[in-house]
Amino acid sequence: MTNLSINGKTITIFGFILLLAITFTYALTIHFAYADSTETAATTYPDKIMEQVRQSLGERKHSTNLDEEIMALPKAEVMDLYFDAHGRTKGFGPEMREVVLMIFGVNLDAISSMEKLGVSIFSKGLWITQQPHDLFVLHSGNNDVDVMIYPTDYFKEETGLDGLPEKLTDRLKELGFIYNEDLEAYYYEHPDGIPIPDEEKHPIMGAILKTIEEDYSHLLY
Repeated sequence: MTNLSINGKTITIFGFILLLAITFTYALTIHFAYADSTETAATTYPDKIMEQVRQSLGERKHSTNLDEEIMALPKAEVMDLYFDAHGRTKGFGPEMREVVLMIFGVNLDAISSMEKLGVSIFSKGLWITQQPHDLFVLHSGNNDVDVMIYPTDYFKEETGLDGLPEKLTDRLKELGFIYNEDLEAYYYEHPDGIPIPDEEKHPIMGAILKTIEEDYSHLLY
């Protein structure tokens, strides 16, 4: 494996690219780092990201002709294009996403796949995914011990409802959720005070997605 010498220290090309991947992951995520649930989704990535992706698509790095198309892409694909702009990292995006998952526990593919499903996800103080036409918000606490679910302003405007639809609230109640008037959301806290395990998270997300599929898919963009 090729080595680089930086400040008298030797690092591998792989390590250098991993550093780029981590930086990229942070850059994508930080645009959703707002605690206010009414904050709109970011309309662009940092200049460094946009310039590399534009070049990967054959456009001049300062041209904005393809920006709308770029922002419509899944984040995983944006990551691939970013790394494709570096000749020595051609096609390295998928491996980098796997490495980021293994080391940091950040599943970029899973996050990317959620972007068009109508659910905003707030976790550990960051917006993991948030789109202008999302219908519901899944808001986890800092330690994933609790979670609350509430409708977006877009959902309320389009449906005339002030809260979650009855079909969804019935499903959430079956999973142990209760309505919290102070939060104006359906709330669940793990009874043992530990992070909610994946086997409990999946039914929660399933309840939301099933409700969207049955009654509100026409509101998705």
